[in-house]
Amino acid sequence: MHKESNFEHSIEQSLLQHGGYSKGDPLAYDMKLALFPGEVVAFVQDTQPEFRERFSALNNNGFLP
Repeated sequence: MHKESNFEHSIEQSLLQHGGYSKGDPLAYDMKLALFPGEVVAFVQDTQPEFRERFSALNNNGFLP
C-alpha cells in the first residue's frame, strides 16, 4: 500500500542527495514569519553584500551581522 509519508520521504531524500538541498533545523523555523531567519540572513549576506551594508547601517547593525 502506498502512503503519502513514503512519497514525501522519497522526495526529501532525492532533494537532499541530488538537488543540492540541505535539511533545515525545525527549531530554527519562525512560524510567525514563515521562514528560517538565519537562512534569509545568510542568503542576503552571500548575494547582496551592498544591500546588507546599507541595511545594517540603517538599523544600527541590529538585524544583519
